[in-house]
Amino acid sequence: MIRETIREMDKVAIGRVVLTNREHIIALEPMDKGLVGTLLRYPYEVRSEQEYFDEIQDVKVTKDMLDLARHIVNQKAATSSRRSSRTTMRPR
Repeated sequence: MIRETIREMDKVAIGRVVLTNREHIIALEPMDKGLVGTLLRYPYEVRSEQEYFDEIQDVKVTKDMLDLARHIVNQKAATSSRRSSRTTMRPR
């Protein structure tokens, strides 16, 4: 009942869940026949991006490298879409 109500109202529910002996706030969103919970964080729980990325060196990416990467992504995306279209088609 809750899932269909928040789906119809285009809303997200907020809930509390206990993980590892600690209460957390979650957002609940309707998805297909269930609900998806997304853990929400308070600002003091989120570290800055500098703490994560400070040690990563700056790298100069050439146009050739970007073109090659774009080609690989496009090729894999085309392969993936062909594969998924085969698996979703059902015989009559």
